[in-house]
Amino acid sequence: MQTHQAERRTILTGLAAATAGLAAPGLAHAQPPVISAPEPAALEPVIRVTGELPVVALRTWTDPLGRPATDVHVNGQGPFRFLADTGSNTSVITRDLARKLGLAAAGQVDVLGVTGMVRADSLRLASIRSGAAMRENMRVVMLGGDALAGLDGILGMDMFAGRRLRFNFLTHAVEIEEAARRRPLPVDMAVQLRHGLLVETEGRLSGIRARCVVDTGSEHTLINRILMEQLLDPARRSRFREPVEVMAATSVTGEGVWVRLPRLSALGMEVRNLIAVGIDAPVFHEWELAGTPTMLVGMDLLKGLKTLQIDYRRRRLQLELRDTTARA
Repeated sequence: MQTHQAERRTILTGLAAATAGLAAPGLAHAQPPVISAPEPAALEPVIRVTGELPVVALRTWTDPLGRPATDVHVNGQGPFRFLADTGSNTSVITRDLARKLGLAAAGQVDVLGVTGMVRADSLRLASIRSGAAMRENMRVVMLGGDALAGLDGILGMDMFAGRRLRFNFLTHAVEIEEAARRRPLPVDMAVQLRHGLLVETEGRLSGIRARCVVDTGSEHTLINRILMEQLLDPARRSRFREPVEVMAATSVTGEGVWVRLPRLSALGMEVRNLIAVGIDAPVFHEWELAGTPTMLVGMDLLKGLKTLQIDYRRRRLQLELRDTTARA
């Protein structure tokens, strides 16, 4: 695949990438084990923010209204547009929004994104609300720059605990709701919760079993070094593409390579020739997954769904493919 010079920089979260050959397999899948997930602890000195937004959008999902964003009220004002990011353990507001609301920094923290760590200002919000999710006196991080263009912030996992997060990729709607009432979908699987609320399940890449971390804040699917090395086996005929610069919401850049994934099975889908990004990202080490074949499942793959919902209370992931009908 030829790429233009402007497309050689990608920011992991937007919602645009090239995929091919989406097809719906049968709905019966082995379910991974469920592990107990602790309640989110108080914010740690190192805050892990993995959400990243698109500076250059590749071919699809370029409409700003198509990004997985939701209305948020901050300190009773709004609504503002925040990315709903299943890969970030803390919420973020832009410096522009902080200035607009007259908010002052309250100390600095280390922020770890996919590509590295930076020192950033933090502040406390009197309240933040989206749908059924409401938090008071919550500490968030201030970030800015091109990676957050068009949005006012990021809703992280600190807003999702005990609730259900629902994405409708046809209407581009995001809902955060209480999980008391069940909302069944055709595919239902148990998931593990890593580092608090990171949603992890299993998948396969050309026959290789891999961990799958669901990240709605990632533009592209990423694979780690050990998975790249296994795909390099000539017998698997994996071909690496040209280099790509990756930028996180922290504005720290990293170097990856385009990778064509001949056959991928994950989240109830069979996908052929997905163009992903291979990178030895610091976040894989932080998540203790550097030694395990792992992919960070981004919007390039998730856009093949009609509906995705994560029930954090029950530790279940439910989805509906685009050519299936939801059960009553």
